[in-house]
Amino acid sequence: MAPLNRNGPAGIDLAAPLTAAGPGDLRTRLADGVTVIDIRDRVAYSAAHLPGSISINDGDQLATYVGWLIPFGAPLVLIGDSAGQLQQARRQLARIGFDDVTGTSAPVGDLGIPRSFPRRTFDDLARDRRPGDVVLDVRRAEERAEGALPGSRHLPIHELTGRLGAIPAQRVWVHCASGFRAGTAASLLAEAGYDVIQIDDHIDRARTIGLLAPV
Repeated sequence: MAPLNRNGPAGIDLAAPLTAAGPGDLRTRLADGVTVIDIRDRVAYSAAHLPGSISINDGDQLATYVGWLIPFGAPLVLIGDSAGQLQQARRQLARIGFDDVTGTSAPVGDLGIPRSFPRRTFDDLARDRRPGDVVLDVRRAEERAEGALPGSRHLPIHELTGRLGAIPAQRVWVHCASGFRAGTAASLLAEAGYDVIQIDDHIDRARTIGLLAPV
């Protein structure tokens, strides 16, 4: 990104309509290894998503997480709810050097056979955790220092893509502080072949029911 900052951005017409990716093109690009990012709400993603896609919710932090998790300047295909949402996301990503961006707002079921994974709460974890299950904390180190689930593993989300092999091949419950990062982490784990459960809950609930302990 440093050369881009020094030299200034190349010309890109952000007013032009985003190039649409049809179902056939999307499947071809997935087969070619192009990154597909689903920017819909994490609840919608967990219920039905295109195999091979990554969940990063649209919003103010979209560019931050793309910059952390995706190789700089890689071509991207976005899946969103509307053309307007896709256009706004494209604008954010252009600011950090992702210029090769196409997208689609077609229903996920039209793009291929969807997959899903479960969303649960900290109460569910307390009740349903099985021996051998992995609890993965993807918060930052300073957040974890304020309290963690005993026996949980710590892997900050920005390190996850490079360290997936460090996670045992067991059922994985993944959590953060609010559910946002857990949704992205769960998508990465699911695509890596893990049996994953996203904890879509606030860490305050874990504290209230006595799951957190000093580190």
